[in-house]
Amino acid sequence: MIFHKDLNFPKEHDKALDIYASIISARQKSKSLIWSNHAKTRLLERNADIKEFYAFYNDIEFLKDNIIEYTLECGEIEKALFRFSYNRETDCIISLSKWGKIVTIYFNDTGDNHKTLNKKVYQNAVTC
Repeated sequence: MIFHKDLNFPKEHDKALDIYASIISARQKSKSLIWSNHAKTRLLERNADIKEFYAFYNDIEFLKDNIIEYTLECGEIEKALFRFSYNRETDCIISLSKWGKIVTIYFNDTGDNHKTLNKKVYQNAVTC
């Protein structure tokens, strides 16, 4: 199942989210997160200053409070989206798999409040 922060995360997932964020944070600090080609391409498409982005990336903390969406399959968090303030106008969203792979990176306006959020997407259950 896919869960979104704007639709309230179930309380029973709190511990799993804490553990997931801790694992991702430890991988970031040990420099063992893996960058997908797609994530690198997204940065290049945005004409991002790579050195500036890496400085930003090395300063952020992957905390449960930064998770805006996650996928739960068979009781485990498979991937999650983390949202961070990149600058005054822009937020950076980083999608990570449970294996520590940075799947994609994208940027939203800070004021984007997801009025177009498709709630139907968050009703898809996965059977094990």
